[in-house]
Amino acid sequence: MSSSVFVEVHSAAELATLRPLPPIVIGDQFSAADVLDLYERDGTQHVIQRSNLALESEKRLSLLMLNEPDLFLSFPLSAILGPTKPNKQSEVQAAAIQIDILSVSQKNEILKQIKAYLETVTQSKSLVYDISIVADELITNAIFNAPYVDPNNTRSGPARNSNLVEIDLAKQPRFFCGKDSERIIIGVRDAYGTLNTDRLISRIQLSYRTNPKDQMSFAEGGAGIGTFMIFESCATFYVGVKKGASTVVCCAFPTGISSRQRTLMPKNLHVLSL
Repeated sequence: MSSSVFVEVHSAAELATLRPLPPIVIGDQFSAADVLDLYERDGTQHVIQRSNLALESEKRLSLLMLNEPDLFLSFPLSAILGPTKPNKQSEVQAAAIQIDILSVSQKNEILKQIKAYLETVTQSKSLVYDISIVADELITNAIFNAPYVDPNNTRSGPARNSNLVEIDLAKQPRFFCGKDSERIIIGVRDAYGTLNTDRLISRIQLSYRTNPKDQMSFAEGGAGIGTFMIFESCATFYVGVKKGASTVVCCAFPTGISSRQRTLMPKNLHVLSL
């Protein structure tokens, strides 16, 4: 089944007969590398897999990101969780946690709050650990990378153990977290809009094609494999950028299943770049 904006297939082999592909591809059992290839090679902005979660919600979100991208960038949590059109009120209602990051020293306290909340909504220690690690990386990127990177995202930010970094309160990042019956969503929004989505996806894909350790950099700015770890840990990866204005990165984690089932779940991808 296909239209001008989406195509639905039952195997990766079908894709070869359907190129050029529309912005939304619905399929199943694509590997993580296949999902990234669809964006890199074909320009597919939304890859939705039937064995992932919330199929109808993911379809609706894809159309929203295509047709009303500023709504996703402004209200990402309620855009993901739906079902109504997102707005300021729905964003507040969807958020179990919503914290503006005002200083570097605040990070550890925020991570404690995240862990405490997670322990009230899941008994899975492995899930709490995975989400906490990803939250740490998202917050760290927003503090140490977003204000400093060049357009190609090749310049490192300051050392991640630096307490001398000052956050511009006019562009302070915000961490948020919410859930529905199947998923826990975490994310960070900043007001810089410096993330290069093409380079981001390329770096993650390179880690699948090679040994992730080969991508490590011990220069200032971190290990260089954080984005791969984020993508690998979650079931759905959402990224939206309006250049010079805002960046949103979110992750969905399935609840109520085993750690092994989470690992085997095929991944969804949503990318927005304005």
